[in-house]
Amino acid sequence: MEHNISIAPRVPVALDDHVIVHGEYVWNAQGGLIHFTHHDPQGTHEGGYIQDNGKTYD
Repeated sequence: MEHNISIAPRVPVALDDHVIVHGEYVWNAQGGLIHFTHHDPQGTHEGGYIQDNGKTYD
């Protein structure tokens, strides 16, 4: 997963947290990654988010 902390806050995920990730999956030779897990300041992609124990980071 790729989460741009220059656009959205760092997510303090810890062991045993309940985490939901909404973003765009892009396949690559390593199996893929999820990006756009934050709002898109240019408005070209649907905004994503990460929820950690019910708190949303976008």
